[in-house]
Amino acid sequence: MAVMMTCAALFFLGCGAPEADDSPAPFSEDDGTVTQFGTCTALCNGGASVSCSGTTCSSTDGQGVTCDGVFKACACSGLPLCSQYAGKSCSPLYSRLPCCNNNTPDELVCSTNGVSGALTWLFW
Repeated sequence: MAVMMTCAALFFLGCGAPEADDSPAPFSEDDGTVTQFGTCTALCNGGASVSCSGTTCSSTDGQGVTCDGVFKACACSGLPLCSQYAGKSCSPLYSRLPCCNNNTPDELVCSTNGVSGALTWLFW
């Protein structure tokens, strides 16, 4: 009987204290940091954005993102998005418009579109 009581006591007491949760904290919207695999995005000037994915990442709007220690900057600071102007009417002929295309500085040229002969912003 003593052996059975000892086994029962060890069964209930043998589990010990709950284990500490060593898992990293989940993503927090407040600090812009992901401590588990995830994707971070920073809004850049002109409506563009830059993103990266990694085990850890952080973002700062207007500056860029860092994933696993590698920084990716907003490359188009101050430039409008090319997509806002491409295909729209323009003037004068051959004028150029610096703009941002997929977070890369680019340029549109005012030229005839070939279909109607109207002047429109086209990728160079």
